[in-house]
Amino acid sequence: ATLIMLFFGFPVAFTFGGMAVIFGAIGYFVEYEPDESYFEIFDDGILVGIEEVFSLFDMLPFRIFSIMTNSILMAHIWEIFITNIHNFL
Repeated sequence: ATLIMLFFGFPVAFTFGGMAVIFGAIGYFVEYEPDESYFEIFDDGILVGIEEVFSLFDMLPFRIFSIMTNSILMAHIWEIFITNIHNFL
């Protein structure tokens, strides 16, 4: 799916980001029942089940908000914006 979108001429960043969100949502909403061997392998406290992977996907808005409130990144985007306006005028 990613190669098809790239062949249509979409930018790489938007294609990778969009595909990550689409397949992440598919993985989040599709019910997956692993067999018992999955729980035996990860029974050492690191990862007990697939529910913890989904709870990490629930934390995505907090991660995005923390990136958006980073003052250094905001200054960089502002610099790019002002440079584009300067080049336009």
